[in-house]
Amino acid sequence: MNTDDDGDRRDPVKFYGPWARVTPPVCGAVFIAAGMVGDNWLRVAGKAMALSIELYLIPLAMVANPALLSIATDPAPAMLAFVKTAITLAMVSFGVILRHNTFIQVALVAIGLSLLFAQFPALTIQCTI
Repeated sequence: MNTDDDGDRRDPVKFYGPWARVTPPVCGAVFIAAGMVGDNWLRVAGKAMALSIELYLIPLAMVANPALLSIATDPAPAMLAFVKTAITLAMVSFGVILRHNTFIQVALVAIGLSLLFAQFPALTIQCTI
């Protein structure tokens, strides 16, 4: 656990905890949803994981775009990083959820992930430790 003056902002349990609600073997929300609709819990778990892909990508976006964490000190790059992250998360989500065209699905996921981790000079901030 991180004990420096940043508090628990970088605590991985805080970021990956919501993922446990929808991924097997814990997936309490999946078991409840599967019981409500009367479907196989593994099928519901697959849909839940596809719908919640952002829960995994947002912490990675914070690592790839440290400007997201500097809204108080430098708001312009933080807002640009937020817009870039929102667009890439939408692309990846639509690519994962879309079921009709495999080529478009793969293209959306690939372009979204490459943009998520692409570095743009306007979004780069200096981190001093």
